[in-house]
Amino acid sequence: MRNAFRTAACLAERRDITRGQFVPPFRILFAALLLGLALPLSAPLAAQTKLENPDGPWTHPASGTVFPLMLGDAERMSVTAYDEQQTDVSAGYSLRSDKGAMVLTIYVYPVPEGMTCADLYAEAQSAINRYSKAQLLSEGSAPSPSGATPDSAKRARYMIPAGSIQPDIPQLVSDLYLSCPSDTGFAVKYRASWNGSAADFPDVQALMRQVAWPFDLR
Repeated sequence: MRNAFRTAACLAERRDITRGQFVPPFRILFAALLLGLALPLSAPLAAQTKLENPDGPWTHPASGTVFPLMLGDAERMSVTAYDEQQTDVSAGYSLRSDKGAMVLTIYVYPVPEGMTCADLYAEAQSAINRYSKAQLLSEGSAPSPSGATPDSAKRARYMIPAGSIQPDIPQLVSDLYLSCPSDTGFAVKYRASWNGSAADFPDVQALMRQVAWPFDLR
């Protein structure tokens, strides 16, 4: 499957006839979102370390979270650490269908001393609002990462206009999710950015339920 994905990702430019707009090669979209939209404010580029992305599950030692290679049709494309101890990490997944392409980045990281979950959520929102004319479409509560606890997390959906991130990145529908399970010291965040229509946005919560979450982060 990886070879087929890479072959598709290496295709030259294509045009989405149904939407009538130019769509860049997916490898450009994926790389740009990982370096831009998905980048945490607290992690400078120099602090990032690309970890081995094995052909199988990858376990975050600090929390015990197990990230499968596949979440449904979404394939894990990267594992990144933002500190030397590898307590602050992310797993980047990509999903393609005939309706669009999505980059999903799932973060597990310690809550910084002196910060609350509300502070982290506001920081994450400010990262999105720096894009020109980013528009909040909806906002509300969401279930915990495994879905076990309803209304325990926050989720917001944005529309980010074409060209706001990079000149060749089309309009995106982008979700922000944050959960801070009590007494764990960890936060779980995801950013999911989709170049299809909002009506066709993939069910990211269903993908999140396929991660093997430790009991205290469920």
